[in-house]
Amino acid sequence: MTSMRSQHSQPARFAADLLSNSSSILLSNSSSIVRGFVLVATFFCMLGTAQAGDRLHLRTGEVDLTNPSQATNVLALPDFDAASEDAEPATKARRPAWIGTKEKRPNKKADARKLRHFVVQFKERLSNGDFVNLKSLKFTIIRYIPDDAVVVAGTARRAQVLAKSSNRILAISPYRPEWKQSPDLGASSVFSGDPKVTTVVRLFPGQDAKAVATQLRKSKVDVKSAAGRTLIVASKRSQLQALALLDPIEWIETAPVVEPPLFQDDRLRFFAAATPGDYSDLTGFESGTKLMKFDSVWARGFAGDGQIVGFTIAGDSAAAREHVKGGAQLAQVRPQSVVGLPFENSSVNAKIKDIFGKSYAAGARIHTNSWSTAAAGVYDSMAQQVDEFIYANPDFLVLFAAGNSGEDFDRDGRIDGNSIGTPGTAKNVLTVGASKNRITSGGIQAKMMELRSGPAKWSAEPIASSMLSENDRGLAAFSSRGPTADGRLKPEVVAPGTNILSARSNNPKSDALWGAYNDDFVWSGGTSTATPLVAGAAAVVREYLIKDRKLAAPSAAIVKAVMMHTAEDLFPGQFGAVGTAKGQELSSVRPNMDEGYGRVDVEKATQLSSSLLVDERVGLGPGEKHGYPITLAKATELVATLVYADAPGALAASKTLVNDLDLAIVDASGRRHEILDRVNNNEHLQLLLPAGTYRIEVRGENVPISKQSYALVVSAGP
Repeated sequence: MTSMRSQHSQPARFAADLLSNSSSILLSNSSSIVRGFVLVATFFCMLGTAQAGDRLHLRTGEVDLTNPSQATNVLALPDFDAASEDAEPATKARRPAWIGTKEKRPNKKADARKLRHFVVQFKERLSNGDFVNLKSLKFTIIRYIPDDAVVVAGTARRAQVLAKSSNRILAISPYRPEWKQSPDLGASSVFSGDPKVTTVVRLFPGQDAKAVATQLRKSKVDVKSAAGRTLIVASKRSQLQALALLDPIEWIETAPVVEPPLFQDDRLRFFAAATPGDYSDLTGFESGTKLMKFDSVWARGFAGDGQIVGFTIAGDSAAAREHVKGGAQLAQVRPQSVVGLPFENSSVNAKIKDIFGKSYAAGARIHTNSWSTAAAGVYDSMAQQVDEFIYANPDFLVLFAAGNSGEDFDRDGRIDGNSIGTPGTAKNVLTVGASKNRITSGGIQAKMMELRSGPAKWSAEPIASSMLSENDRGLAAFSSRGPTADGRLKPEVVAPGTNILSARSNNPKSDALWGAYNDDFVWSGGTSTATPLVAGAAAVVREYLIKDRKLAAPSAAIVKAVMMHTAEDLFPGQFGAVGTAKGQELSSVRPNMDEGYGRVDVEKATQLSSSLLVDERVGLGPGEKHGYPITLAKATELVATLVYADAPGALAASKTLVNDLDLAIVDASGRRHEILDRVNNNEHLQLLLPAGTYRIEVRGENVPISKQSYALVVSAGP
């Protein structure tokens, strides 16, 4: 077997040449980068042929680890059990069916400097025995990549031992540099040149951005910032390949551009309706809370007791509460602002964990974010960071605005899909779209076609002649739609986000947005306006779960599940059941990629005394299942909603779902009603069933990363 060191020489020299104008600087001053960080180029391959489902599904394309043509430096696994030179040829040519653990197992943790990242792909879904085997060899499972592969951290020697420890392993490969680069980075060529690019560099768990930044700066790499496991780097595009060779690096992507938090159109101000400003004309719908049925829960004494973090890009001013009430009137709001104007997008990415951590330590359990990027449905490093924090802190509910990128580009009279902004693409957040408020006097009273962006975005009927808040059964045309790039459902819910009357900033440089009502209030709109309304609803729901349902510390998953489960379906939308060819807004009942589960209904979300609520914290492992008996005295509709905080996805993977739980309704004969969703970390069943006994079943279909907790809500009747 060729030594590891000799196989590293060319990649190391290649990295040196690209990272610095003088390769000697890197090799002499940063030798630890070359020797410690450069990805091992050796490819461990087991004999066999990949079948359907045995490939790695990556954003850069599918990879068959058993196909030498898809890898460089292919090396067949050595036969560690060949007892002597005169062993049978058949034994030397292929691995035995089961070798077991003849190699001595390590009894201590490996030197961190010797750790490398590998992909271990199994022939079938991971079992508890596979986890035990990996742990016994001191491998740490980092990520899951479909199909049936995990990214692990361990030494090269232990990877060799692992390869002969189980006949369930299909292949082992070092984590390759081409898997680390986002497809949107492109490649340098004679046509594109070699432009300077600003990128987000994300490190594997266990790595430290500041330590890596120190080494890179010694190599003349322009590191703009480093925090946690995220670096912002400015470099020539041709240098990215060298960065990808560094073992601690998990992913490299283009730095995102943060969108302004509110829907803006420079013609809005010309359509601002004149109002007296003395509150005499208010109808009660101005704040958006009336459509969400807050009035009834206020009457019952729920006012969102607790603490919410309000996060905006530019900050907020305090509102006068006497005339326009917010949803969670007794909640303590802790405003947070990372950047001001102009929008300095690069610093947001590196601070996400710090933002959440400070809020969580201060006691907040709801964090609402009225900002997003213009990325179209991608699961990027910001989304991954958000998922990581929620997965580690399951009682922390994070909300993000879906974005204001909705448009009818193909001019078919329906808003196009796949426009959700990140981090709203994160699996574990509650992503909020904008529905229409009910305001026909005040604010902006204009047709969509009359806005400056109208001819380009909303020129086809029936959207063109629709207005911003004339029909509360509709969605805002600008509200971003799902699915995400990997097909997941987004947004999960919607709330009023057009012509919302809210507090006006006292900053003399602040904008009048959709028009000033008076000195204290201003009209505005956008998914960023809808999101705080849902945060207020979440505070009320959380208070209800604590006080009425006696859940001392409700998980974010159960709060999400309740709001999604009880949301009001807006089907077929504002234009009626006219058919999609004529612009029917919602082509199917909830959940769908436009409204998600529907508009949040706070009244219904706090009237679940006869419903089954499960906030399961231990969770399920591979193949395990939990059952909950339900008896229906008469024929009725049974509704079940499953939600869980999934492990963070691999940025290189084309599918981000990691732990796959299935929801089923099983009748007395054993017949199963299920949808077998392999994409989302929420599932929903809504069935009209005859009287009888049923079992609600939650099953761990594929659980490659730890046990998976979950929340379940089951209701019978309308």
